[in-house]
Amino acid sequence: AYTARSQYYSVFSLGPFSNKWMVYATLGSFVVMLLVVYLPPLQAVFGTVALTSSDWLAMLPLFFLDSIAAELFKIHLRQRKAAA
Repeated sequence: AYTARSQYYSVFSLGPFSNKWMVYATLGSFVVMLLVVYLPPLQAVFGTVALTSSDWLAMLPLFFLDSIAAELFKIHLRQRKAAA
């Protein structure tokens, strides 16, 4: 969501925390996800199981993969625009 705020500008140049509603939405989504994963009544409804710390560590690099790809693509677009 943070990288989608602009097609050309980096999330770092825009300021990742400059939009407080985006921060609230992101934190709220994360809290809801944790509730679905760790609260037994919600686990039954959604068919989830509690994740271990090693599960989270295995997924950690994947959390940032699409953001890194988007930022690299933005660099490419800016360089192409500057060359034109």
